[in-house]
Amino acid sequence: CLRRLEAGDIDLLTAIAYTPQRAKRYDFSTETVLVNWGQIYVPPNAPLDSLLDLQDKNIAVLKGDVYYQGLQDLLHRFEVDARFVELDTYPDVLDAVSRGEVDAGLTNRIFGLQFEADYNVARSPIVLSPIELRFAATKDRHAHLLRALDIHLAALKQDPQSAYYRSLGRWLGNGVEPVQILPAWLRWTLAIVAGALALALAIDLFLRAQVRTRTAELAARNQALQQEIARREEAEARMRMADVIISTVQNLILVADEKGDIIFAAPSVTRVLGYRVEEVLGDGWWACSRKDPAEAEAEKRRIIAQAAADANTGQLVSPPYERCLYDRQGNPHWILWQDTRGPNHTLIGIGADITERKEAEESLRASETRYRLLVENTTVGIVVHCDGEIVFANPAAARIFGLADRQALIGQPVMRFVHPTYRDKVRRRMQNVLKYNLPAPPLEERLLRLDGREIIAEVAGIPIT
Repeated sequence: CLRRLEAGDIDLLTAIAYTPQRAKRYDFSTETVLVNWGQIYVPPNAPLDSLLDLQDKNIAVLKGDVYYQGLQDLLHRFEVDARFVELDTYPDVLDAVSRGEVDAGLTNRIFGLQFEADYNVARSPIVLSPIELRFAATKDRHAHLLRALDIHLAALKQDPQSAYYRSLGRWLGNGVEPVQILPAWLRWTLAIVAGALALALAIDLFLRAQVRTRTAELAARNQALQQEIARREEAEARMRMADVIISTVQNLILVADEKGDIIFAAPSVTRVLGYRVEEVLGDGWWACSRKDPAEAEAEKRRIIAQAAADANTGQLVSPPYERCLYDRQGNPHWILWQDTRGPNHTLIGIGADITERKEAEESLRASETRYRLLVENTTVGIVVHCDGEIVFANPAAARIFGLADRQALIGQPVMRFVHPTYRDKVRRRMQNVLKYNLPAPPLEERLLRLDGREIIAEVAGIPIT
């Protein structure tokens, strides 16, 4: 019927479920004929009282029914899995429930009220998808007819004794109750009384609101005053804590203005470099910490230029950098600096004394150089292997295995240079070295040069971690 209505073969259909999707294809009356909804029917005494009870149940539905789609959406939202059995008519649905072929069946309310007594079924508490039933007409053809239906239907619904209610009572029995209409004079009286009460209530509420407003203003002012006192006390406490932290911190802390003059220095400048705070303020920092005045001036200009560049790019913190400064006795100190833009065009520099670390690094480099010279020039062959593959060999090892270039050993399997009769023993020694992290004592072994010639060598193993 709906396809024929859309094609214009039918001018008007009664009691069609209204949906926004259908309103794009058909014209509907404004007045609702009645409201219908989906009703779940079950076998008598079946323990199905809620949507959750439909989990894993077989449900008979009418193919293409609007309530079928509504039930699918509802079960999906509640994450309830059920199986649907699609049938051609509502009588088929109730018949399947009555015969016990399914656990439940879905019809609309009106059909159920009319025919539920003809089947061995029970109406469950589960209802869904209330939908207004209206008159529907072919799109853009019968607007005048729908307006006339709206006028007459609205009048019929106002009269409890009208043919509208008699027809509903005939077909649906007690399913519909007529609307009780109040007399006009009573409605006016009630409206006047309600208006007077509303006015009195509004005046009372206004006065109460004024009192509450004044009280709230006083409370807000008092609260603001208390908060201001608390903020000042907290700020003073933070200042005292900052003073304690700055006075005990080991790092250098300096604050320079936009001209490069030092306007603040932490007491740590005395502990690290031996200068008094007042000595480094102004331009004194640049003169004290560097032996060469030209170098001091160049460093000052560099800092100012870098601060200006960072301000233009929006960068708040500069990358760390190292500088060598001199204390009061003229001893060098390596300082790792990091500059941060502060308020009012200031620049905050924080420096950590890394002199001991630099000296340790230099000592380590010197030690590494000495050991490298020893390894490169010793007559003892040294081979380092990892996972059975040679990763380092000194020149002496290359000569032992008959090679001119030690790079030819890199990447070679270490077992290639061990005589087959010794390979099992060597593997066990290597495993013990790695397992117990202990050196293997010197032991004579048969080795193979790259040309296949056998040699006898004394071999020791040391784990490297």
